[in-house]
Amino acid sequence: MLTDKYNRDFLLKAILPQDKWYPFPAASDRPAWEKIKTNKHLSAIQRQITEQAENALSQPWPELLAEDYMAYARTGNRDKYQQPYFTRRNRLSALVMAECLEYKGKFIDEIINGIWSIISEPSWCLPAHSGMLSKSFPSLPQNAPDVVDLFASQTAFILGEVLFLLKDKLNSTAPELEAWVKSEIDRRIISEVEQSDDYSWFKGYNNWSAWCTTNVIGAAMYTIDDHERLVNIFIKMMTVMDRFIDNQPEDGTCLEGAMYWHVAAGNLLIFLEMLYSRSGGKVNVFDAPLIKAMGNFAERVNIDNEYFLAFGDTVARSSHLAPIIYRYGSLLHDESLQSLAIKQLPAAFSGNDQISKNIIYLLRTFAWVAEDENSATYSPDLTKWLPEIQLLVARECSIPGKGMVLGAVGGHNGLSHNHCDVGVFSIFCNGAPFIIDMGKGEYTRQTFYSARYDILWTRSKGHNVPLINDCEQLPGGEYGATNVTFTDNHNCTSLAMDIDTAYPDKCDLKKLRREMIFNRSESRIEISDKFEFSGEKTELLIPLYIASQAKQLTAGKIALIGDDTTVIIEYDPTVVDAEIEDVLLEDKILEEVWQQKKLRRIWLRYRKSTISGEIKLVIYHAKCSQKDQL
Repeated sequence: MLTDKYNRDFLLKAILPQDKWYPFPAASDRPAWEKIKTNKHLSAIQRQITEQAENALSQPWPELLAEDYMAYARTGNRDKYQQPYFTRRNRLSALVMAECLEYKGKFIDEIINGIWSIISEPSWCLPAHSGMLSKSFPSLPQNAPDVVDLFASQTAFILGEVLFLLKDKLNSTAPELEAWVKSEIDRRIISEVEQSDDYSWFKGYNNWSAWCTTNVIGAAMYTIDDHERLVNIFIKMMTVMDRFIDNQPEDGTCLEGAMYWHVAAGNLLIFLEMLYSRSGGKVNVFDAPLIKAMGNFAERVNIDNEYFLAFGDTVARSSHLAPIIYRYGSLLHDESLQSLAIKQLPAAFSGNDQISKNIIYLLRTFAWVAEDENSATYSPDLTKWLPEIQLLVARECSIPGKGMVLGAVGGHNGLSHNHCDVGVFSIFCNGAPFIIDMGKGEYTRQTFYSARYDILWTRSKGHNVPLINDCEQLPGGEYGATNVTFTDNHNCTSLAMDIDTAYPDKCDLKKLRREMIFNRSESRIEISDKFEFSGEKTELLIPLYIASQAKQLTAGKIALIGDDTTVIIEYDPTVVDAEIEDVLLEDKILEEVWQQKKLRRIWLRYRKSTISGEIKLVIYHAKCSQKDQL
């Protein structure tokens, strides 16, 4: 897409020299920053950032200890080193943004301390990524240029933007600093990328390609003065981004889920924006149908406000996608998409997410979100269907936060950041989660190696798909849904699929067809699993993970009780036994997402020892009179 349209000769003429390029207002452009300060959509974020910066003035910079780096090689723990690592970068970002807002020099010395701390680090690469090239993880960083991973390259980009925003004040306070920072960025990142063809992210397969490519080209734009060298970097990174774009489904689906959309399609957006600005608008592919489709993905899987349909390594509740959603809304001329982002903005940089609190996203939030009054009201379609991954979001009505919502995914178990979850579904009501996919927890070394599917939240036992004769679904692209049928009209939406092909042969399963019907005219959802065994063993269980309270009302009826909404599950007690238990999360990310330390799990067990049968659930929103009887 990019290199076919824009060759080296074109770029040599089109790319602006560094001193003519102003992608954002520098801190010295006070009229621009005073205008940003009056933007009511940004007021909560600005208060957050200023408070963080004020607090940072009285705190020491977090230490990065050798023993914490070694923790990954020793135990697989990522957080001991990553937590202070990200805190350094996010604290620096808050200090810089606060200085841009105030511009009184109050934070400059502490900003220099932060830059000093970061450029003095022995490596910018995380311990979990240090084995990318060698396939083994050293106990300590090697005495060599950095391995260019997501966060080494992102560090370079962050520092480049700091230099751009505060160039005048930094040079007047510490005139030696700029050359030192540029030298470190070049040595650790840019020269390494220029000289290497070994990085797997060059192949364009997943979010790493978009993310690393954007970080590298961003760092280069801010720090490389040699015009021909910069253009050569552009061409190499544009080639990688072309491979990434070529690997995207035509319907724009992010196969890694909504959380990774933020750094996949989101970083593609940042990449294209930077090319557009550095070329004076001459490099422009925003009208390409695939770019538009990718931009729409997050809205398609949005349930309500901060809730997104979870599949794979996605957190079900997040607001840090807001600035990317807003900018795509601007480019697609979709005011309702912008209004969705505006609803999420006040909480966009809160919580445990570390990736979105750095200056790359903060600066773009301040620059991209317009202060104009947006009169549009977000009104999602009743049905969203993405055939590439067989993903459905069906709503009772088009008013966010009102009525029931069914989300479901077919697909296969060979996706990047895969969970064994073919046929998983989620049900929300009045904006609240009831039957859920719990999503991802905290990453450790185990998450990405042979024991990945020993973790509850990755294996099929941690999802509401059947367990067949003690067997779970298997990972791999060959284990997926077949014979998928989707129908939709105003009153009824249905999705059905054979999921027996997601299980191993040893489970003696001949047929398993899951069907989900959303009957809007009757305000109810039906989930049915029809099965047939090929052997004598005929055990089938379904675990339902519940984010609300759960209470057995009568045989065949369970109430899911939320703060102000109750959902009823009905089943045939002559063929199904139900048991409710608590499930301790014991994971700080899952606890934050679900705002509790435990979920409920309902085990549904088929009672009869028969070669074929059906479990059918009818799920509906309780009427007021029914709620009074609970």
